[in-house]
Amino acid sequence: MYFPDPYPDELLGSVFIRASHHLGLTPRALHSALSNRSDGELSFVYPCAIAEVARLLSMSRREVLLQHTVFPYVCIGLDSTRRSDLEEQLSESSAPSGSLRLRSTFPGHIEALSFRRLCRKCQRYDIETWGEDYWHRIHALPGVLVCPIHGSPLHSSRVPLLAHISPKYNVLPHEVPCDQGGESINEAQLRTLASEVEAALRPEASFWDYCLQSCQHAALSCGYEYRAHAKTGTRLAVDFEGYVGRSLLGQLGLSLVARSSGGWPVEVLRGRRPAMQLQLRFILLRMFLLESGAHRWPAN
Repeated sequence: MYFPDPYPDELLGSVFIRASHHLGLTPRALHSALSNRSDGELSFVYPCAIAEVARLLSMSRREVLLQHTVFPYVCIGLDSTRRSDLEEQLSESSAPSGSLRLRSTFPGHIEALSFRRLCRKCQRYDIETWGEDYWHRIHALPGVLVCPIHGSPLHSSRVPLLAHISPKYNVLPHEVPCDQGGESINEAQLRTLASEVEAALRPEASFWDYCLQSCQHAALSCGYEYRAHAKTGTRLAVDFEGYVGRSLLGQLGLSLVARSSGGWPVEVLRGRRPAMQLQLRFILLRMFLLESGAHRWPAN
C-alpha cells in the first residue's frame, strides 16, 4: 500500500491527511485500509495506527512515536518506567488513545491552544521545498504561540485541534482560513518559551527521572523555600508571575490564583502533580529557574 513519507517535524495526523488526499480515500476508508477495521477514526493529535504506519514506512514504532507524534511532549515529567508503559500502549493500539494523560496535555477549553496553528513562513518554505504544505508538530504543542524557527506569531485556524480527521477536518494548511497571529506585549518571552518547548522534546528518557529533583535543587539554590508555610513560597510565586507575565499565564490557562501560598509552582515543587498541563508547568518553571541560575536542558 502506498503511504507518503513524513516530512521533517510533520505530525502523524498531517501524514494521514496527505495520504487521504494522495489516495483519494475518505479518512474512514484510509483508517480501514491501515487497520483492517471497518470502525474507528484517525486522530489528528493523539498517536494511533503506529504499528501499521511503521510497517509501511520501514521505520521502527519508536521512531514514528518520537519523530512524528506528541509522545515526547506528553512524556515530559514521566519517569522511565511510566514512559515505557505509555510507549508500549501507544505502539500496540490501532485506535487513538484517549488516556487521561493525553487528554490532560491538550486542554480543549483554552482558546489559545484549541485550534490547529501554522506559521506562514514555514508554509511557504514547505511548498517551495516539498511541493505541498503540512501541519508541523511543534506548532501544535501547548505553549508554542510563535514559530521557534522564524519567531513570527502563529496563525490560528478554526479547525479544532482535538477533532478526529473527519471529512470536514481532512484539510491541509492552505485549505483553511486562519486568523492573523496576535501581537504580544512580550514577543521575546514567547520566542523563548517556544524554543524551550522544542528543546524539551530532546532529552533522553532518563533525564525525566530526575526532573523534579533538579527543579527543587534549583529553587533552593536561588533562595526559594517551597516547603509548607515557607515565607519565600509567596516570593517565588510573585517573581514567577512577574517573569512569565500575568497575561500570558492567563492565555495558557495557568493563572496563579493563590500567590500567598505560592500557587501551583510551589505545589509542583512539593511533588504534587496538577491534573492539567503538567508538561507546560514544568517547562515554564524551569525557564524561570534558569533565569535565576539553574542549568539548561541537557544536550543529546
